[in-house]
Amino acid sequence: MKPAPFEYATPTTLDEAVALLGTPGARVIAGGQSLLQDLRWRRTSASLLVDIARIEELRGVHDDGDRVRIGARVRHVDLERGAVGGPLGRLLAATARWIAHPPVRSRGTMVGSLCVAHPSSEWCGLAAGLDATVELVSVRRRREVTVADFLRDSFTPAAGPDELATALLVPVLPEGTRVGVVESRRTHASYAHVAAVAALLPDGGSRLGLAGAAPTGVRAHAAEAALARGDDPGAAAAQLDADPREHPHAPIPYTRHVAGVLVRRALQEAS
Repeated sequence: MKPAPFEYATPTTLDEAVALLGTPGARVIAGGQSLLQDLRWRRTSASLLVDIARIEELRGVHDDGDRVRIGARVRHVDLERGAVGGPLGRLLAATARWIAHPPVRSRGTMVGSLCVAHPSSEWCGLAAGLDATVELVSVRRRREVTVADFLRDSFTPAAGPDELATALLVPVLPEGTRVGVVESRRTHASYAHVAAVAALLPDGGSRLGLAGAAPTGVRAHAAEAALARGDDPGAAAAQLDADPREHPHAPIPYTRHVAGVLVRRALQEAS
C-alpha cells in the first residue's frame, strides 16, 4: 500500500516551520521511523509533511547545569554514542541501545518518539520517570509541558496541531547517581513488552520509570515510596504503578508481574 498524496516542505528556520504547521492537515516529520509507516499503511494521513531536518536551531544538546536540553533533531544514536555526559548520559546511552536496531537508531529521534507517544516507548518511560519537560512552539506561543501532562494517553500527546515539539528538557542527575535499564520483549528489535528505568540518587532517593505497563510511560511513584520504606518496590510497581491494557501476547496479570520483576532488575543493575 502507498500513502495518500501529500505536499512536502523543508523549512530551514523554526519560524518557517511553525508557520507551515498552520496549514490544515500538516504533520511534522523528523526521523520518520513511525510516521512514514503509518502513512504507508494509511493509518494516518497528512496534507503537508513539514521536514525539520534542515533546521539548525533544533540540533544538539545543551546542559545549563540543572537541565539538559535535547533538541528535536537529536537521534537515538547520538545519545547512544554519548552526546550527554555524567550519570544522565549513561542512562540515556543504555536506554538507546534497547531501541529497535541500528538503522532505526541512526534516523529516529528522541523527541519524535515522545510525540508518537507509543505506550511501549523506552523514551516515554524514561522521560516520565525523570520528570522531564517538553518544549512546544507555535506562532501563538512557546510553552513547556511536563511529560506527565504531555502523555495524555496512548498515541495522544498534548500538542496542538500547529505546535512543534522543539526539545526535551531533562533534569540533570547528580554525580554519584547509579543507573540501570532493563526490558522484556518477544523478539530482538521488537517493541518492548515492558521496560523499566532506574536512577538511584546519592541522597538515597530514586527515580523509576516504566514503559509498556500503562497506556503511557509513567513514573513509578509507588515503587519509589516502597523502596524508601524498605518494602518491595517490585510488588508496589506491579500492584499500584502498573495499569496495563490487554495485549495480544500477554494478559494483564502477566504484564503486572513483568513490571514488578523488571523494576527489581533495573534496581539491581543500578546497585
